[in-house]
Amino acid sequence: MNGAIKRQKEEILQDLNALDIAQEGRELEEEEWAQWWLSKQQLDEIYRMEEIQACQRAQITWLKEGNSNTPFCHQSIREKRRRN
Repeated sequence: MNGAIKRQKEEILQDLNALDIAQEGRELEEEEWAQWWLSKQQLDEIYRMEEIQACQRAQITWLKEGNSNTPFCHQSIREKRRRN
């Protein structure tokens, strides 16, 4: 993930935190709720992109290093069995 998206994620998290703190002391106004929902949607999209990117990295690693007889493959299988 590039630096611009990381900065955007940090800014969104800060905005959401500020709105959460404001909500503890008072009722949020309509514009603030709209901002909260927009920020939440943007953050969800960033998380979705991060997950897709992680899956793509895993597939690339598997294509580069994995086949049925490599130590990488056996390690992956052992980890999967441990998780299940």
